[in-house]
Amino acid sequence: MDDARAYGQHLAEMLAASHFSVAEKQAWAVLIPDMSLEQLKKFDAVLRADMTAQSTHELEDLNISIRAARHQRDLSMAALETEADQIMAEVQATLEANG
Repeated sequence: MDDARAYGQHLAEMLAASHFSVAEKQAWAVLIPDMSLEQLKKFDAVLRADMTAQSTHELEDLNISIRAARHQRDLSMAALETEADQIMAEVQATLEANG
């Protein structure tokens, strides 16, 4: 009985974390108690596939954010280098004019 309860808890947690709509989650919650072990295993596989797809999408979003941040950093560094070069040129010109 403890195994069944643990498996039910596992499915409930996965269902709660899924991308299913609230209505779909509620419908599944009603169906689960009447499902056979084989049906529960198939539903488990569906939930795992949903979580894998969710993780893949989140990783893709994170990768895009990282690339955007790197691009912004590169632009900022280029602007700083240009500004530093201009300041150094002004300092050198001032030194030459006063030297």
